[in-house]
Amino acid sequence: MKKEKKKPVLLFASREICYYSADFFMNQMADAFEQMGYPVELCILNLDRDVDRQLAPYVGKSYTAILDINSLLPRAVTDDGALYLDGLDGPFYNYLVDHPFYHHPGLVVPLKNYHVICLDENHVRYTKKYYPQIKSVFFLPLGATKAPLPIPMEKKKESVLFIGTYNCAAEVYREIADLPEALRRDDKELIERMLAEPSLPQEEAFAQLLEERGEQISDTEFAVRMNRMYHVDRYLRNYYREEAIRTLVKHRIPVTVQGNNWEQLKEQESRYFQIQPPVDFSMTFQKIAEYEIVLNVSPLFQAGAHDRIFAAMANGSVCLTDRNVYMDKNFKDGENIVLFSPGHFEELPYLAEELLENKQKREGIAANAEEEFDKKHSWQKRAEQFIDLMEKEQL
Repeated sequence: MKKEKKKPVLLFASREICYYSADFFMNQMADAFEQMGYPVELCILNLDRDVDRQLAPYVGKSYTAILDINSLLPRAVTDDGALYLDGLDGPFYNYLVDHPFYHHPGLVVPLKNYHVICLDENHVRYTKKYYPQIKSVFFLPLGATKAPLPIPMEKKKESVLFIGTYNCAAEVYREIADLPEALRRDDKELIERMLAEPSLPQEEAFAQLLEERGEQISDTEFAVRMNRMYHVDRYLRNYYREEAIRTLVKHRIPVTVQGNNWEQLKEQESRYFQIQPPVDFSMTFQKIAEYEIVLNVSPLFQAGAHDRIFAAMANGSVCLTDRNVYMDKNFKDGENIVLFSPGHFEELPYLAEELLENKQKREGIAANAEEEFDKKHSWQKRAEQFIDLMEKEQL
């Protein structure tokens, strides 16, 4: 019997995110889908050129799935005012790589066949509650890639590596001071609550605040106000990055950071603190492979995992990361990862020092992590998991 030909998967990269990672992610997904036998069409949008012309070739075609990361496309309209994505035959999946409240304007659009993928199980619940018109929402972490040139453990650098952008937390707090009074008050109160309870999601902190005030608002208004309070997330993610790096450096643990703006951190004067310029995302895996320890300080994921974790696992480096319910459920502390309590950065120097000094333990964790990565977290596995989740939603 002739095997039925699979409809293609259409992949977009409509918005560039840090260090050209969206393009990279989509190219990895394209390769993975092709290995599964799906034809792939890939569109990397250039917003400086005629966007309508770039989008036109896909209208009216039928697809297994249409996928984009932090997509700009839900708000795209044709010349006659129709929603562009409604002119494509296939389910559209918006892969959100940060909290959904950042993408509120695109999530409220009433597309006919709109689906969302989240990196955090709390984000799944948030999207289902505040955007009920979304047809399905599911959890799927990003994947990672192995470096082109593997680095054996004995040749890795005896240092902790952190890759990511830095924005001075104090500067973000000063931005809050310039906001309208009501928003400024809410932002500051949420920051205080979340610093006191690092595992508290921002939406729960806001709900607590409203309840204590006796203020009742609709779900629609709740989502709008969350979207306006993005400074809370920006402040806390940078505050936690600062505290983690400063604590390690203070205890004379060598740290290398790579990304934009780290020269703003005063620890640059310490011989235990090295700054490297940012590189294209595709090159970060080779950098990760060079280091014994990769630090992850999550951007307020309380029930999910950042792709830094999987990148470390893929490349024979030990990932040192803050724990959460997802991490505790899916990884084994001290066996394939090393976990510290959110906000408790005093634990970091001792954990890092033990790993740097205990070669046998370090090598064992790294080997177990790479084995776990190969089984569950490669881009090939992510494509398989995506198709499986999509098919279950369509039953």
